[in-house]
Amino acid sequence: EVVETFPVQLGDGLVTSLAEAIDSQGGDTVAMIGKMPGTSYSEIVDVSLTHGCRLLTTPRTSGVVPRSVLIEGVRFVELTAPSLKAPQWFAKRLMDIVISSIGLIVMSPIIVALALWIRLDSEGGALFSQDRLGRGGRLFRCLKFRTMRSDAEDLLRSQPDLYELYIANDFKLPEGLDPRITRSGWFLRKTSLDELPQLWNVLKGD
Repeated sequence: EVVETFPVQLGDGLVTSLAEAIDSQGGDTVAMIGKMPGTSYSEIVDVSLTHGCRLLTTPRTSGVVPRSVLIEGVRFVELTAPSLKAPQWFAKRLMDIVISSIGLIVMSPIIVALALWIRLDSEGGALFSQDRLGRGGRLFRCLKFRTMRSDAEDLLRSQPDLYELYIANDFKLPEGLDPRITRSGWFLRKTSLDELPQLWNVLKGD
């Protein structure tokens, strides 16, 4: 039973309020969920444990799995990356192959039609590839449908005002102001269909 909640953005009166809530409501467990300042984190730990409460917390770093370890009499919380056992990896890879194969077969008419449209809409190939980091830090060529003109960078640099806006806006241009994106490219980005070729990356195991 939840007897009291406190906002993640914690104020100066938190420790007093928490202690009063534990005493008045008879709370036996304190759960810390979300990110909070280090000082508040420490104070919550102190109040909870001195009042005899069980203390639960989510990992303070996302994407890790906590595990309690005892080293020479000292208790630590070890943070490790999530991992799958061999049978789980086999099942996942099998699922990747089956689903991506079905996807490529079913979507092949759409893929061919989109590739043809891209080629007719502007000069250049239908596909765009870029190095990305895969599992274990291995580089692979990530495939997408091309949504920009083949001379995109030259076009941008030829317009100083637009290039300054591009730099100031964290290397992005507001929607509707980017002359590099083709007509087919706007549609592909809006519908996320530019990601379809990545089914091939999934099938390959990238």
